[in-house]
Amino acid sequence: MSGMKHTQTILMLLVCLSLGFNLLIPMFDRRWTVSADSTTFGYDTVGGTYLSYDSYNLFGSWFTTPAYADIEAMNITVFARTDTGVSDLPLRCGIYEYVSDTDAGALVAETEEIMITDYNGNWFTCQFSSPIPLSSSTAYFLVAETDWGVDGGGAFQGTAESEKGVSISYYGALPDPLADETSINYKMSIYAGIKIGRASCRERV
Repeated sequence: MSGMKHTQTILMLLVCLSLGFNLLIPMFDRRWTVSADSTTFGYDTVGGTYLSYDSYNLFGSWFTTPAYADIEAMNITVFARTDTGVSDLPLRCGIYEYVSDTDAGALVAETEEIMITDYNGNWFTCQFSSPIPLSSSTAYFLVAETDWGVDGGGAFQGTAESEKGVSISYYGALPDPLADETSINYKMSIYAGIKIGRASCRERV
């Protein structure tokens, strides 16, 4: 009898395990639209073209956020350099709404101001005072500005791409909205650090 009870117990356990496994499959079988490890959006490659401060102070390019819910921008990082012999230059960054490929709209948020200190060129990160909510799969302009008139010139950097950016001759608190931009055919070396909630997905059909 003990052997029969032991066999029945094992069979019951196997049935329970099978039922539990079948119930769990629909929970994990999803169709993900993007990779779950994205933590930036923008262009994190050092472009080979100098975007000079000598004529313009503010440059920006538009990029599209990944398909995640609950996106928050924490900071903006840009590749920048000073001219040889220039000690440092003030730098601030920001996010603008996208109107068209050649037109930025309302100011979303502005970062702190830091100093550019490297004439060989380097990545510099400006922090937001608090997380900035952004919409999923939405285009925004990421911009950076410096006051080259303080102590000489320098440059941001980018890569040629048609109607991918704008520039204006301006320095100060970021204007709201951005206006009188000049279209530039460059993708700026700039990106936003973001926190993400969850990937957009749909249930299995």
